[in-house]
Amino acid sequence: MKPKEDALGQELWALYEGENIYEIVERDDGYIDVLDPKVYFSGYEDWAPFVKKALEHVKGRVLDVGCGAGRHALYLQKRGLM
Repeated sequence: MKPKEDALGQELWALYEGENIYEIVERDDGYIDVLDPKVYFSGYEDWAPFVKKALEHVKGRVLDVGCGAGRHALYLQKRGLM
């Protein structure tokens, strides 16, 4: 994949470089939302309650399929699941 074709990578790089950016999510069902990409780097204490609850149920080995910046994978790694 060419770097310019990696939208999430470009977004995270711009954030790293200090740019003030936002992500616009538009789905086929008409849902539209604006996301502050800083959420990709948020700590456990800032995660939504449903995310924390879901992570309580993780058991065994986990495979990170690379769908974000890795905050959940890092948390699970600290718990010895990766």
